[in-house]
Amino acid sequence: MPIERQSKSGDKAQNGVFYRWLVFVGALALLVRLVHVGEMRSSPFFEAPYIDAMEYDSAAWVMANGGHPPEDTAQAPLYPLFLSLVYRIFGHSYLAARVIQSLIGTGNVVMVGLLGFWVFGRGAGLSAAVVASLYWPFIFFETELLREVLFINFNLLGLCILIRTPGTKKPVLWSFLAGLCFGLSALTRESILLFVPLAAGWLGWGLRKGDQERKKASFAVVLLLAGTAAAVVPIVIGNTVSEGELTFISTQGGLNFYIGNNSEMRHFSGLQPGAEWFRLLRLPEGDLEFPTPAQRSGWYFRKAFGWIAGNPIRWGGLVVEKLWLFWTGLELFPNHDIEYYRNHSMILSLLSLNMPLGIFPFGLLGPLALFALLATRREGGTLLLALYVLYMLVSVVAFHVRSRYRLPVVPVLVCFAVEGCFHLIRLKCEKRIREFWIGLCGVLAGVLMLNVSLFETAWAKGFTTPFYLGARLAGEGKTMQAEEQFLLALELKPEFPEARQELGRLYFNNGDLDRAEEQYLKALEAWPDFVQVNYNLGILERKRGNRSEAERQFKRALEVDPQYSRALVAIGNLRADEGNFDEALKACLMAVELEPKRAVNHFRVGQIEYGLGRPKEALDRYFYALQLNPIFWQARLACACLLNELGKNKMARDNYLEVIRLHPKNETVRRAYEIFTGDEK
Repeated sequence: MPIERQSKSGDKAQNGVFYRWLVFVGALALLVRLVHVGEMRSSPFFEAPYIDAMEYDSAAWVMANGGHPPEDTAQAPLYPLFLSLVYRIFGHSYLAARVIQSLIGTGNVVMVGLLGFWVFGRGAGLSAAVVASLYWPFIFFETELLREVLFINFNLLGLCILIRTPGTKKPVLWSFLAGLCFGLSALTRESILLFVPLAAGWLGWGLRKGDQERKKASFAVVLLLAGTAAAVVPIVIGNTVSEGELTFISTQGGLNFYIGNNSEMRHFSGLQPGAEWFRLLRLPEGDLEFPTPAQRSGWYFRKAFGWIAGNPIRWGGLVVEKLWLFWTGLELFPNHDIEYYRNHSMILSLLSLNMPLGIFPFGLLGPLALFALLATRREGGTLLLALYVLYMLVSVVAFHVRSRYRLPVVPVLVCFAVEGCFHLIRLKCEKRIREFWIGLCGVLAGVLMLNVSLFETAWAKGFTTPFYLGARLAGEGKTMQAEEQFLLALELKPEFPEARQELGRLYFNNGDLDRAEEQYLKALEAWPDFVQVNYNLGILERKRGNRSEAERQFKRALEVDPQYSRALVAIGNLRADEGNFDEALKACLMAVELEPKRAVNHFRVGQIEYGLGRPKEALDRYFYALQLNPIFWQARLACACLLNELGKNKMARDNYLEVIRLHPKNETVRRAYEIFTGDEK
């Protein structure tokens, strides 16, 4: 007997069974994620986020303690704000953040099930939820301090609301809510705005097709756009006021577009942080003097479009390559060594099996989803989901491909992939043998093609993990273990200036200045414009007492990067060493002018004001530094000491207690408080 397509609504009893099973699958998804979180607690990286996660974590902790949100418009603002709310409630708890994100990820699994149910039927919905619950890249990224989990959540919520809108009694209200979800999603990653016009067109068409009043249909479309604008416009206005020119949600779009549309870049996966990254960041400075973030972004867009116009054939080849990478089963993790995480998580190890395949690999979901897209009628909810896939394809391929950039398309592809399986079964049962074999052979051919790696990806593995692990161990004072990791990173990649620099800092902190200098010089051989190394060499020479050579290195850093305010502060310190506090103050004020939102610059100005015998001016600077960064313990401690000196004992005690609360393990802080309270023994 042929298998009939399941009813999209069914009776209440059958729907009740579906919802009960969906709750069970949701519970399974949550259990799997919590077990993974528990296993990852043994990893040194659990409480040491790095690269993007480190930036989000730092900004969130500052905001959680009353500091100003970061004014750097490179990244969309919503995820750091979300993380700051978690920290405000639970303290600086990485466990709490990861557990809450696991809950959000579980909600995403449930919404995948609902989408599949409403568009393809109960069986497809439940199957899609099972796949989503065990899809290992979901589990991995949902428990990292990255924005994807929030972006996917708002996208799915918007899709769920929008699909139900044409059938509701109040489509206008529901369309506004859907638009608001997409607007919040844009504050996480603004590319979703490419989808909003497609969603508006689908909504208007659906409402009119359902014999709704034209006026109501048009009003619903307007409110969908209004809901999106309600979330986006305030941020755009705020950024524009802050930057002094029209600035969108974020200003990293131009840079990413340039990376993905330039033959000189690793267009398929982005760049590693470090030398290559900073070289790229300084490219606009050849044409622009002190460019703003928006000006930088515009420069990259112009350069990329210029290259495309001059190299249309090569650009076409890049597009084909990125299209293949978008659909391939290969998972591109340029900043994470997944093998390392697999060693700490039985869940990841079991679900990913033999990389890059595993249970429900993208290279299987993709062909099945493509088959369903071709075989099913694109109408109603099916059309909306197809438009979402189209948007994701364009938005990722237009820039550059990474696993986490394409991850937001997976929930929808899962629904199509499951429907593709059901459609093959229906063809077989309905004895449509020719169509069945054409479909099956097409899917198998796609699986074979998309799971054969045609590109070298070894560069993305191996050396980054020991490097970041070494930095983590160095921060904990585990010198020998850190040295081993840095040397391992250099063994895997000898031309790795960042590892040389960190190894040099390790030796410097241990008092071995000669070995530190050796590593710094080797780092400069690999990257002559490594401004941080010039700065570090200056600090080293200052410690040796060679102030002229130290100043030369600081000035070299400023030649490479005229906005590198640390070098100006260091020159100010040299002048203070000489007793020339007026010149020291002048240098530090120049640093403040270059980077007015850098708390350390204001702190150093305060120290020099104190040296000049102006304690009230110094206190004002300390307070301002703390406004910028409330967790800046040196400024808080200096503030407490100066308040005590000025006879403001209550305020001094409050600041001592606050810095102890934020940094309970800091011995310098505890010692100062003991002196203040007279408890020194």
